[in-house]
Amino acid sequence: MWKTLRRSRLFQVAIGRMLAAYGRLVWYTSSLTLEPADFYDWIDNEIPIILTFWRSQHFLMPFVAKRHHRGKVMISRHADADINALAVEALGLGTARGSGACAEALLGRPQGSAVHGR
Repeated sequence: MWKTLRRSRLFQVAIGRMLAAYGRLVWYTSSLTLEPADFYDWIDNEIPIILTFWRSQHFLMPFVAKRHHRGKVMISRHADADINALAVEALGLGTARGSGACAEALLGRPQGSAVHGR
């Protein structure tokens, strides 16, 4: 029953919207501390940039970004990540669906191996 329920589009959309609503609650009940204090000035002078977030902190990105900042969140193509993607999209961000495991398979590298550039 759980497999059927979690694959239901209606269930996924409902949970995704609930996660987005929770993100809004966290944002409106929290205070923001920027380090460095001139973060926005620095960002605007360096665009385009790549920001990284640990775990589900990317849900706070829509609240920190200014109106002129555009961004996408990279989320796995795995079926379980669909709810995550729906929540991010409900917060107004785009998604780039992909997976490190897929890239490693395409590049012929064992999973977990590092990709180094020069």
